[in-house]
Amino acid sequence: MRLLQKHTAEVRGLAYTPDSSTLASCGEDGTVRLWEVATGRMILKKSTPWKDTPRATFRHGIVYDVAISPDGQWLASAWGDHRVRIWSLPAWGDPYELIGHAESVTSVAFPDRSTLVSGSGSGSGPGEVAYWTKLPGDVHRIVPVEGQGIWSIAVSPASGLVALGTSSVTDAVMFWQPKSFGPVTAVQEGSRVRSLAFSPDGQSLAHADLGGTAVVWDFDVSRKRFTLRGHQGRITSVAFSPDGAHLATASQDGTVRLWDAETGAPRACYDWEMGQLGCVAFAPDGMTIAAGGHRDIVVWDVE
Repeated sequence: MRLLQKHTAEVRGLAYTPDSSTLASCGEDGTVRLWEVATGRMILKKSTPWKDTPRATFRHGIVYDVAISPDGQWLASAWGDHRVRIWSLPAWGDPYELIGHAESVTSVAFPDRSTLVSGSGSGSGPGEVAYWTKLPGDVHRIVPVEGQGIWSIAVSPASGLVALGTSSVTDAVMFWQPKSFGPVTAVQEGSRVRSLAFSPDGQSLAHADLGGTAVVWDFDVSRKRFTLRGHQGRITSVAFSPDGAHLATASQDGTVRLWDAETGAPRACYDWEMGQLGCVAFAPDGMTIAAGGHRDIVVWDVE
């Protein structure tokens, strides 16, 4: 187990590079950070004279989410100042700013190596979903989601369909096909969805809402397979293992739980005594899991 300690407020998002060697994190302290998974060392700007200075520090409010492109070339981040900031990796130079959202950007995801989807909105106000092409920065399409703030985004690895978790109290999971520019449609029920995840084969969709449970759907037939219960607080994040066999959930009760993705049976429960947890992520090689809490990140071996 490795404890990563540099954030000064709640950690909101985590993302691994495709080779599983590096972890990106972001948080309410207005920073984006990169870490070496094997050592826990924070990766610094080479020309920075201060040894403990993160590579990306701004004073533009909360950073809600981070994502890394499938080829490991781009690191995208969602900011409270209505902007997406994107860096080229591994150079980790100055960021490009993607401007177009009218509200706080809350989530980012890569459908493929050359496109980015971002979502914005507040808890009760309108939302938007944006489709960016020719990275690092042409906005190709922005679609309003009337009356629904977007809290989370997941992209199907099978079809490229975008799932949106919104602030709606009903029908909170919506779908959008960015390449065809179709309308945003509500298909599956939910209530104020905090986190979404597709299984690696795109056949299952998991979501966590503010009611303290997570639901796994058979996506092809839009049928609820099972509901995960056991946490003593709200579930804040869901993530499938790379082989699709397990689902991880992080909760405000301070635990990460592992579930059988086929049956919903509980498999393990981890409590690192870090307080409330806000995000969880599997490494692409399936060897480690990371979870973010208040200021700290814990990385541990799955076995």
